[in-house]
Amino acid sequence: MCLDGSKYASNSSLDELYGKLDHALFFRANRQYILSVKGIDEILRYGNNQLKIVTHPKDSVIISKNKAAAFKKWMEM
Repeated sequence: MCLDGSKYASNSSLDELYGKLDHALFFRANRQYILSVKGIDEILRYGNNQLKIVTHPKDSVIISKNKAAAFKKWMEM
């Protein structure tokens, strides 16, 4: 899904798509989502060392405690 809300389908896996993206601008949040730095509206603590990312357009993505440290480091770039 793009920032304007439009949706596109792809035959590529998320791993293949993520490999083609600039890792300074995009983060692989979990098995279902790749986040854009421009699409992040809010970052909340969630559960046991997890993060809940509120995105634009309105949706939420949970980042596991295993990836939370990498996400925080990515946001500092």
